[in-house]
Amino acid sequence: MYVSLERERERKMEMERNEYESLDQATSMILSRLCYVTLCTMLAISNSSFSAEPTSHHITPPTSTN
Repeated sequence: MYVSLERERERKMEMERNEYESLDQATSMILSRLCYVTLCTMLAISNSSFSAEPTSHHITPPTSTN
């Protein structure tokens, strides 16, 4: 009787450990994807802010020679 209780307890602990490991893997995957999305968003924002600058002062308009 004591041996079966001990086995049952070990089995429950193993199941809990497996649950925590899979939860940990899922959490780390979600965090890594969140970091990736955040970096891509920051890069896109910085690129769009650079391209939103007016470029008219860089380009000299063509002058007509009449």
